[in-house]
Amino acid sequence: MYCLGVTSLHLLLASHLFSCLVKVVFPGHSTTEWAVAVGAFAIGGPLGSMVAGQLADSWGRRHAMLFCTYSFAAGGLLLTFAPNIICLALARTILGFSSG
Repeated sequence: MYCLGVTSLHLLLASHLFSCLVKVVFPGHSTTEWAVAVGAFAIGGPLGSMVAGQLADSWGRRHAMLFCTYSFAAGGLLLTFAPNIICLALARTILGFSSG
């Protein structure tokens, strides 16, 4: 289970109550590192929205949409097979970019 709500109190309480159900994917990382990995999506989103209009104008809407689709798929694959937390943050940035 990915800990997506890093700063949420309810997940902290749930992890203590249901510790047998919680699997730490990348153990040994601080809350700050997880917060950066989770917040990377919010960094990629505005960047993607700034670029999306320019891509649609220069490449056309169809090609821009295909680019967003392929980059979203690449980010999803990277997120699925992320070997460390840096790749996880990079994948979330790519997903945010393609969602923007």
